[in-house]
Amino acid sequence: MQKNIVKNIRAVSIKQDRRYNKTMELDLQNKKTAEFALSKLFENWKNKDFKKLNKYVQKTWLLNGDKGEFKRMFGMFDLMDFYIYDKEVITDCRHEVDFRADIVFQNKKRSMYGKANTICEKALRTPSPNGKWGVNPISLLRWVKQK
Repeated sequence: MQKNIVKNIRAVSIKQDRRYNKTMELDLQNKKTAEFALSKLFENWKNKDFKKLNKYVQKTWLLNGDKGEFKRMFGMFDLMDFYIYDKEVITDCRHEVDFRADIVFQNKKRSMYGKANTICEKALRTPSPNGKWGVNPISLLRWVKQK
């Protein structure tokens, strides 16, 4: 099955997950999905609303870092656009979501590709499929530049 690219928060894409041999849905409108959390994080980063962005960061990570850290790590990048196009279920509480971020850094536009590590936590350090999805922001730094 051909992959559909999902741009921003408006679309739903269905793909075949070969690992689990079942159909997976990328649903950017369902608040209870890993991809929704990532899309909202990107949306707030694009708008430079770092305070609101913290609502979509992994709970445990927020405990260990201060809330201004994301702005220090990513404020130098202007996020122009983003795409979410795949996800891999690692466990029921951890999904890796593939993305492309079009950024401007030092007056140069670049397309960066990566996998966002998203964790579903019920409480701090308590992964649970009944919790809330959040993005580990450090995983966003493992991107690679388009070749």
